[in-house]
Amino acid sequence: MRVLKFLGFFLAVAILLIGSIFYLNRDVFISVFENRASFAEGSEWVEKTYSLNGLVEYIEGHPEFVSVISYDIDHPENGIFFQEDVKRVLGTSSNLFLLIEYARQVSEGTLDPDQLVSFDKVKRYHLPAFENNRHKEAIRTLQDNNLITPDGLVKISDVVSVMVLHNDLASADFLYYFFGPEKINTLVKDLGEDRIEPLQPFSGLHITFNPGFHETTTEDRHERLMTNKAGLIQEISQNALAYQNNEEFRKRVLDYFQQEGTNISFTEERMMYDIFPSGEPVAFTEILEQIIRGTLFSKEASDMIREYLSWPMSSGSITRNFDYYGAMYDNRISILNGLDIGTSSYTKNDHVQVVFFEKLPIGFWMHMSSNFISQDYQKRLIYDPALYEVSKAKLTQ
Repeated sequence: MRVLKFLGFFLAVAILLIGSIFYLNRDVFISVFENRASFAEGSEWVEKTYSLNGLVEYIEGHPEFVSVISYDIDHPENGIFFQEDVKRVLGTSSNLFLLIEYARQVSEGTLDPDQLVSFDKVKRYHLPAFENNRHKEAIRTLQDNNLITPDGLVKISDVVSVMVLHNDLASADFLYYFFGPEKINTLVKDLGEDRIEPLQPFSGLHITFNPGFHETTTEDRHERLMTNKAGLIQEISQNALAYQNNEEFRKRVLDYFQQEGTNISFTEERMMYDIFPSGEPVAFTEILEQIIRGTLFSKEASDMIREYLSWPMSSGSITRNFDYYGAMYDNRISILNGLDIGTSSYTKNDHVQVVFFEKLPIGFWMHMSSNFISQDYQKRLIYDPALYEVSKAKLTQ
């Protein structure tokens, strides 16, 4: 009898525990179940790319989906330039321009980094169901470090910090409108020399594409948006502004995404990134080189950008191999992007790098993102001469 009671109690606790785990992670479980068929995509590359030499083979064999640029700024002629001028989806790599504009204004004295802004206004840009965990991490970072005042205010410098650290889309959209779309995209045009498309607000991009919200199919929505680029940019802007300023539209957006979630599969999300801004990777390396040389606007502005990008230096593995390392990474369905600058502890040489992966097979993307393979590749390109030479031999023929 005691055994039966114990078993009954054990089963009840187990059911309660498993049930609570499922409830707390139900969106993840549902997403995995709904996308199970796509997990086999690219499975043939999983075993091969536990070795970074295998990753180089993937890059070599898929030039249509990958760009790699890596060079010592004093010897660019010995660098790796692979598909450097092929336009790639930017994702949150575009946030570099928000950071640059912030540093420019602070260094010129037109913006006080201690200026307080309403954190509720920052959070208002968050779109339910889209990268909720990153947004929560941004909030937690601010709360845990007591960076939100009792009145709900936060320094603009800290908004920039969580945007860089957590890729928080709400912070990025807030800063996009705080600085002004015209000013930001003038900066993009000037620095990118027309090789980088104008930035767009993330909330507007997600609202504009979502087929369920617009009561149509993914294929029809994709085709309509891709055949009218001028109208697309206008619609993205209108939807983002309406989400902030039109309470009726905002309620409709919130009601839909809170009830339905993103309501698109991983393969459909991969299609969505076709409407995102794109740019030539080489344009980013030229900007990064100015930052590492201290010549982007001013040494003060460049140093400020370097400081914000240096968040990886809190890791012991980084400080063992680098005198300095700064990065912005992006990881979203089928996309793995990285911008980084670093000074090797061994060679003392300064490197700039851009690595863009896009349209990755879903299963392969999950393998790469869960093991941080692309980030490891970028870091080791700077301090591992053997990997660098293998990459150069295969990618610069």
